[in-house]
Amino acid sequence: MTRGPMSSPGSRIGGRRRGPNPAPKPPGFASWYLAQRRNPISRFILNHYYEQGIPVLYRLSSRDRLAWLEERFREFWFVGSYRRADEMIAGISRELGVGGGGRAPEYRAG
Repeated sequence: MTRGPMSSPGSRIGGRRRGPNPAPKPPGFASWYLAQRRNPISRFILNHYYEQGIPVLYRLSSRDRLAWLEERFREFWFVGSYRRADEMIAGISRELGVGGGGRAPEYRAG
């Protein structure tokens, strides 16, 4: 709520403006969609996991960002859900002939 000394109290939130310049209308869906950034997931991964700054994001085209990420992902030898990590470890253990191939014991901090 805002109140000027010579005016009545009123909310200025919500775009309710009076006078010769009313609030502009929102753009149509097509205009909004074209203004959205492309490949938000690649931007997120580059920025948060590979710690590449905003200048790198703007310097690389969408295609170059995906190529850069694909090159880095080739370094991974296991990409999957943490829920399947037990299966991965059991498979590696079987291949190496280590352990009984069962699940690892669960440890609880306490």
